Amino acid sequence: MTDLTDRASAPDRRVAGILALVFSSGAAGLAYEISWARQLGLAFGHTARAAAVVLAAYFLGMALGYAWASRASERWRQPLLGYAAVEAVVGLWALVVPVLAGLLPHASLPVGDGGDGIRAIYSLVLLLPGTTALGASLPFVARAVAGLNPARAGERIARVYAFNLLGAVAGVAVTTFGLLATLGVVATSYAAAGLSLGVAVVAACGRRTVSRPLNREPGPEIPVPDRRLWTLAAAISGFGALAAQVLYTRLFSLIFHNSTYTFAAILFVILLALAAGSALVSAAIGRIDLRLGLVRASMLAAVGLPVSAWALVELRGLAYFRAGHSFEGYVLGAVGLVTAVCGLPCLAMGVILPSCWELAGAARKPGRVVGEMTMANTLAAAIGALCTSFVLVPLLDLWWSFAVVAATYLGLAALVMRQAGRLRRAGWWILAAGTVVVSTTVHVDRVRGLRHGEELIRRFHGPYGWIQVTRGKHHAQMSLSQNTHYGLGSIESSPMELRQGHTPLLLHNDPKQVAFIGLATGITASAALDHPGVERVTVVELIDDVVEAAAYFSAANADILHDPRTTVLVGDGRHVLSRLPRRFDVIVSDLFVPWESQTGYLYTVEHFEAMRGRLNEDGLFCVWLAGWQVGPEEFETIANSMRAVFDLVGVFVSSRNARRPLLALVGTTRPRHLSRTRIEDGLRARRPPAMGRDRVLRRAEDLANTYLGDWPWRPEGPFNTDERPRIEFFSPRTHRTPGGRLKRANYERYRQTELASLPREAFRFDAPGS
Repeated sequence: MTDLTDRASAPDRRVAGILALVFSSGAAGLAYEISWARQLGLAFGHTARAAAVVLAAYFLGMALGYAWASRASERWRQPLLGYAAVEAVVGLWALVVPVLAGLLPHASLPVGDGGDGIRAIYSLVLLLPGTTALGASLPFVARAVAGLNPARAGERIARVYAFNLLGAVAGVAVTTFGLLATLGVVATSYAAAGLSLGVAVVAACGRRTVSRPLNREPGPEIPVPDRRLWTLAAAISGFGALAAQVLYTRLFSLIFHNSTYTFAAILFVILLALAAGSALVSAAIGRIDLRLGLVRASMLAAVGLPVSAWALVELRGLAYFRAGHSFEGYVLGAVGLVTAVCGLPCLAMGVILPSCWELAGAARKPGRVVGEMTMANTLAAAIGALCTSFVLVPLLDLWWSFAVVAATYLGLAALVMRQAGRLRRAGWWILAAGTVVVSTTVHVDRVRGLRHGEELIRRFHGPYGWIQVTRGKHHAQMSLSQNTHYGLGSIESSPMELRQGHTPLLLHNDPKQVAFIGLATGITASAALDHPGVERVTVVELIDDVVEAAAYFSAANADILHDPRTTVLVGDGRHVLSRLPRRFDVIVSDLFVPWESQTGYLYTVEHFEAMRGRLNEDGLFCVWLAGWQVGPEEFETIANSMRAVFDLVGVFVSSRNARRPLLALVGTTRPRHLSRTRIEDGLRARRPPAMGRDRVLRRAEDLANTYLGDWPWRPEGPFNTDERPRIEFFSPRTHRTPGGRLKRANYERYRQTELASLPREAFRFDAPGS
């Protein structure tokens, strides 16, 4: 009796071992996706189009892997050995990707949309061996677990998929909250490579435990028309799931602080819900009619998408999300909110793909069915993500895009019921669900996300979220914002914005060629037009909608968009300026939110090196920092990184308000002797701000008084680099830590203890009256 029990439990132990392997594969897969996207982002520029190109190449490679393995896995007598082989390919290729990515000739790619095709080819070729092997792993594993007990093949394949998704959940958490900040971007991919190679070794050692051929008897052969239906259903599921991920990310970006951590929280919850859906299918196989379950899941997803968006807006509005009294409390609160809003719809979406596998006959031909249907799912997922970001949302707005994606799930339910001959019977339920979708969308579409008394002048719906121009009760209260809560500038703040442009120009004795990274309202860059010696102003703006929005501020920005001296380019600042043939006397990096995802690359050593390479011999580079957005550690990290590139880095404070101190780091290659007479001439040439007047910078001695001193060289760092982007990962923690930022008493104390004792050698002003 004991011998029989041991033999019966042996397959279960083997399945448990395989589940541990696919969990590890899922974790490594997400680590690759995150790390590779960042590595290629450095090569191509951190733009929405470049990210979309990399995503498409990644998904296409995986789809090719599914297609190849759908046939190959059925021919291997030892499928676990095939799984070991593809995992070894992934691990070995991951060791090569960073080297090849560093060799990409990105500096020669065209600026703007013209380089998208070249980027797609580079991405596909670079990632193809790794992504193809990643996609090939699932059909081999499906074939392996099905061989252990063909009668329970569908149940085990669904469970394998659930564990693979759970591994992806772990990969998101460990990579985002640990590895990227501690190990580094490339080192994270190396760690994942080690995990993949370990999986390959273990799988190869256990290959003989899953070597017997499949019993082809369970279940009848699935007719070709039915297989096509389930393949179409799998494709609709992929399209809808990735489209929903894009929409939920856009929805929560309206209320979250939009750091890498909050985006990870959204992905964490969605993957966890999809895993739960697959686990439900594993438990339901043989117990319920899967076709009926698939229809119910489709209708639940369809209704849940717009209703969840409506519930978020109705219950808490679009107010800025605040939770807990620490960074950890904020993240936990964000995870809880995302789970409450989109957990159920995403769980329903997770039911569909594994149900399609079983309905299409995965028990008979597991590798082929899983491979072919997952290939369709993956290709459609890429289309869904791209279509939603660049077509649906720009054309229909966020809310009606939810309705369109919901309609695809209702269409799926109708197709399945039609195939079952029950469409007329189920038609009323589908019609009722459609009515809920439309009525909910009509209701939520009325939400404008405006503050009390604000008037919406224009809203743009692009891949970077809402870009909106609003106006208060007075013309001076016209402002520009992104995703409702991030102010990009206003007419009311024009004295400060103009000061950000004038200060670095006054620190150069004869600026002719000037560049600005960031346009926003255009007020800061327009300061260069007041200086008679300036011959050309080049402005690089990441978001094309912002360029169009800046036209609404023409009265305050001297109509900079139409000035013949101005050239506005759209793209990643570092990459656009690096490709231009000309050099500059002054480059000004505008204010950015340092904790926003991947904004931290604007403060790395490599970025500062690129900017120094674009300066003339006598040029200077200025980067503005909002003290209320960084803490002492972040400020010092940025200053250290800039000092590692420039021989001298001056520290300036351009605000008398300790509540919102505005700091500038100005890098130069030699000490600068400044004429007070020239500074006075430059100040007199300024046009008055559109509102108020500049009370900080009125005379030459005011500029001299803003100079605090020179940042010292600290070889021990810390430094912010492309490999270890500390600012991106540490500034969100400071932002949510009470008393962590440089504002109010914290700023005053830091200024007195650290900044007041800095030496003053980089900028020397003439004595008064000289």
